[in-house]
Amino acid sequence: MVRSMDNDFERNYYQLLTAIDHCLEKGLNPPALILIFTGIDTMSWLAGNDQDKVGDRFQTWVNEWMLKTHPLPCTALELYAARCAVLRTLTPTSDLSRNTGVRELVYAFGSKKQRELEISIQLNGFSEKYVAIHVNEILSSFREGIVAFLDSLNSSPERKQLFLQRAAKQYHYLDDLTTSS
Repeated sequence: MVRSMDNDFERNYYQLLTAIDHCLEKGLNPPALILIFTGIDTMSWLAGNDQDKVGDRFQTWVNEWMLKTHPLPCTALELYAARCAVLRTLTPTSDLSRNTGVRELVYAFGSKKQRELEISIQLNGFSEKYVAIHVNEILSSFREGIVAFLDSLNSSPERKQLFLQRAAKQYHYLDDLTTSS
């Protein structure tokens, strides 16, 4: 995943993406969403500014790295609202959707078609309230966003330095640690 970098970051994200794939294969849909949104959160932290609020950092990363490489039918704000809803309540409703009218994400999983959800939303007159999305599209956008972000590190020494400092704080593995005697 990270070119010429054999470290805990690679291991952590390999395990995260493998766990997401496993959840989706087994029909463990809420855990898959939780892992996807957590992954986006951590990537936005690796790339973001500590002075930015979590939501701003999340939306910036989604706009810059996910939506530019793999556009989705929703906005970064709608993804952030979905993240808040899933991580806090395991529902589609967040404070943003309830209080400011941000559309809620309605998910298709497995062999279900996003288009079928879109038609149902339109026929029932709910286009202003809901947006249909297949979870595989979010995951593809996330994966492509990771690759685009990591590729950008070579052209931005400042971004690379921040990434390396933060990645070094992520979980370490005991088999990777050496002890002095």
